[in-house]
Amino acid sequence: MEKNTQFNKLEEKSKEYYMHLNLINEILRHDILNDLTVISGAFRLYKENREEKNLGMALDRTNTCIETINRMRDLELFFSSHTDLTIYSITDVLEDVIKRYPSITFNIEGQSQVLANECFTSIFENLISNAIIHGKTDTIDIKIKTDAKYCKVSIADEGIGIPDKIKKKIFDKDFVYGETGKTGLGLYVVREVMQYYGGYVCVEDNTPKGTVVTLVFRKVK
Repeated sequence: MEKNTQFNKLEEKSKEYYMHLNLINEILRHDILNDLTVISGAFRLYKENREEKNLGMALDRTNTCIETINRMRDLELFFSSHTDLTIYSITDVLEDVIKRYPSITFNIEGQSQVLANECFTSIFENLISNAIIHGKTDTIDIKIKTDAKYCKVSIADEGIGIPDKIKKKIFDKDFVYGETGKTGLGLYVVREVMQYYGGYVCVEDNTPKGTVVTLVFRKVK
């Protein structure tokens, strides 16, 4: 009976992993095909009129393709990784991520350590890139606070904000909103990873404008 139970558990895990791989393939096919269609059209227009804006459009969509592929890599890594969590310094990870955005002003307060794995960097990469690309912010304030049980990391931007009607939907894997028309896979990855860490993520308005995303981790004892 015990062997049957173990077999059933392994079978369930295999089915779940297969489902996740199908999701990754579906998004790759859908999003990248759409971007390649736009890139092809932009080059065709440039060939006809030699307007630089068409090259800019092609470059933007090429970067979007790269971003999508990186998100898929992170998602696949998360679903296939069952390694034990280890201690990470939040400030060390943040310092590494923010180097990629030299034109953005970052203010970081506090420091702490949390239990995480290889996906930890991807959480901040997702949230920061979303604030810049979709929120249109040029300033990001990050505050790290701890209490007896939890470590809270608040990432506040001064961008255009998120409408109330979609705040509860932005972490869904197939949510689409805004001018990019992209899936919400990046934020879906954040939610799934945080749950794996035993924590959660929430979003609220910043004052006077923008958005605050808060990550809540279990405090390292």
